[in-house]
Amino acid sequence: MKSFFFLCLLIPLCCWGQFKVTGTLTDKEGKMVRAVFSQGDGSFIMEKLSVGEYTLTVHSVFYELFSYKFFLQTDLSLGKYSP
Repeated sequence: MKSFFFLCLLIPLCCWGQFKVTGTLTDKEGKMVRAVFSQGDGSFIMEKLSVGEYTLTVHSVFYELFSYKFFLQTDLSLGKYSP
């Protein structure tokens, strides 16, 4: 019984570090193009986008809102960002 109680106390600690980051890609009119989730290493890919101006907005519970405007005319790597 003591082992079960101790295990129940540890479960929330295991879940504490499991966070999620999501983002929204909008066109120049502010319309959402698509939502993308990152991989375990933080990388993401958005495919089949048309030429034009976009805003990438990333939301996270523990970080400030991050927005990046760019004009897409060819394949683009946004690089690595750290808050």
